Amino acid sequence: MELPSEILELVVSQGLDSCQTSISWMQISPVFQKVVTDLLGVVVLQDGVRDLQDMDVPFDYKRLMSKFNTLYVSTDYPNAEQLLEFIKKYMHLLIVIQSDRNYSDVLASLLVSIAQDCTKGTTICVIYCSFQNYLSKLYFRGLSLCEKRVVFSELHLVGKAPWNRSELFDVKTLFERTYLYHLKNIYSLDIQNKNHRIISRDLNVINQLNFGNFDEEWHNYFIECPNLKKIENTKYPIRTSDEPFKLPKCESISLTHYVNGIHYQPIDGFKVSGELKLVPTLRSADPEFYNLHFANLKKLKLVLGDSESHSIRFHNCQFDSLESLDCASCLIPWTNFTDSGVRLKHIRLSLTTDEQAKWLCECPYQLERISVASYGVWSPASPNISHLPLEVMKCQAVDLEIQSIWHCYLCHVLVLPTVGITTDLTITIKEASLLQSILDNHLPMDKWGINLENNCIILRVPSVKRFTISVTDRSNFGMGNSGPSMPFSSAVGGSSQADYSNIFFDTNASIQNYAVSPSAFRRNSLAGADSATARRQSAIASLTSYPTHPGSVKNRRSSSASSSISGTSLLKTCKFVPFGNCPETITVSLAALDASVISWEEVKTNRIMLLQVLVQEPDSELYCLDDSIHPLSEQITQVLKYPYHISLQGMIVERFQVVVNLEALGLDIQRCQRNQFAADLQQYLAFKGHDLKVFTESEKNCRVSVLLKF
Repeated sequence: MELPSEILELVVSQGLDSCQTSISWMQISPVFQKVVTDLLGVVVLQDGVRDLQDMDVPFDYKRLMSKFNTLYVSTDYPNAEQLLEFIKKYMHLLIVIQSDRNYSDVLASLLVSIAQDCTKGTTICVIYCSFQNYLSKLYFRGLSLCEKRVVFSELHLVGKAPWNRSELFDVKTLFERTYLYHLKNIYSLDIQNKNHRIISRDLNVINQLNFGNFDEEWHNYFIECPNLKKIENTKYPIRTSDEPFKLPKCESISLTHYVNGIHYQPIDGFKVSGELKLVPTLRSADPEFYNLHFANLKKLKLVLGDSESHSIRFHNCQFDSLESLDCASCLIPWTNFTDSGVRLKHIRLSLTTDEQAKWLCECPYQLERISVASYGVWSPASPNISHLPLEVMKCQAVDLEIQSIWHCYLCHVLVLPTVGITTDLTITIKEASLLQSILDNHLPMDKWGINLENNCIILRVPSVKRFTISVTDRSNFGMGNSGPSMPFSSAVGGSSQADYSNIFFDTNASIQNYAVSPSAFRRNSLAGADSATARRQSAIASLTSYPTHPGSVKNRRSSSASSSISGTSLLKTCKFVPFGNCPETITVSLAALDASVISWEEVKTNRIMLLQVLVQEPDSELYCLDDSIHPLSEQITQVLKYPYHISLQGMIVERFQVVVNLEALGLDIQRCQRNQFAADLQQYLAFKGHDLKVFTESEKNCRVSVLLKF
């Protein structure tokens, strides 16, 4: 039986508030296809785009377009009369926007004109594709004035720029359904109605979340965003009732604008599985928090806007699973944690006052890790600690940021005397800040208990299991008679033979050949090693040898504070002197090798079981998987070519590993893609002449390899 056309139109029109439903109707038969194109008008707004570009959306929106129901409008030369005449014909409109501009006044005016001048009750769907990954709130401001006369049904937001570029999308849930495609990060999200849905499998981070009304229930709002991990900034909730406010499911959330003294309702953070960040207002000097129930929370972080000590208290709070506390300069009664059954394993703090040191001395927990951070703020101008928490510092891992002379003092009197042979010691040098602190210092170094040698701060490192050195905030100014800081790799780059001073690879040789000394190769061969073993052993043993080409550095057991290679002076800020047993694992970055000196004169053995070198951030940003292989391989090659014989004189490396921390480099790779990414990188490195394995997990049997960390 064939239904009358009037009934068909009525049935089809009920689904024209959805792009995908409209397309489904068109796929049934040509009859429905004609009905859809007769009822639905398509307006294409081209903002700085000449031709309609392809958009990666999960439906073929072009099926809805025909030469009879589509109007193209350029924001450069809009025809308002033609647009008005067109939109009056339809009760269902699809607006397709392609923009290559951050914001356009003309585009905003056209959108408002369509909403104001179309027939009352018209259903509007919008597909917005930005080649700049930018969407302004101003577009929503004008449209919100028309909510009562039209139906805003669907908004499809399509990110076109690479994923890791800053995504400045300001989104307001004005439409009944908002879809996000290829957008992992949005700048802000304003939710006005809990019945308006947001749908995205790509969304990971919301930088700023604004709830329209805290009296509504929002904990299930993001159920259609299964990969949402982090909510960077949302106001501390205030409700008119005393019912607990349930937070949505995520790994990390930041609650801001907390005002001390205001009555807040209980907060249920059961669905927050990772980190809670509390940010009081500047006027809240010593805030007190009540009724925070986060049974699955792993980390608590307190953020205050200054470096002064603050007394923080928690009343009737639940942190059953809390393991890590980042408290900066805050002081919290230990009973606030012990009474709730907390078992802390890690504390991160600034440690700039004697009061903090005394508080740390009273810590009732056997900590596994302590991190002393600079937080980029004020440091004391003189040594002022009388309480040294030496026993508390005896833990499995110790991290220290050296930003000023004060941190060198802490390293000397607190950190280094307490680390043990099983400790993982990590030191991060903020070079420019440290040099400025040295220049601003008015006290003699002996007042700090710090020794200098050739303008280097001497730090004697006892036997530890793992020793990590990294450098940030590289300096461009010199100190004393030294010239500006310059990487060794660039200093030796002027010689075509500099590659041969590398301990592993000759980049001019075939993929199977290591850069080795013929005499060393002959000695290993005569010792009974096969060809491959002899070549590998000779390459690794070349750490103890030095290049004989012009401009080479003379053989020395420890490098000086300011070496001169190719006429360039190199500035060193710290000299590390390991003594006792050599660390089993040494992890460094090339910047750390450039900015510091490591003296090996006092170690008992000259063997490093594992040397890990961290890949530094490439010059170009990493946007997506396909585009990241080449810049990463360039950074890995730079690590392989580095002349380690200068920094590791007299040392033999048993295993060498290039470490690529992809998360730190801003590249988020899904678990299902990791093995393929490692295989692609390994294949590309082999193509470039570096035949080495690329692993995604720790590997102990490979002498030279690349380790990817996700």
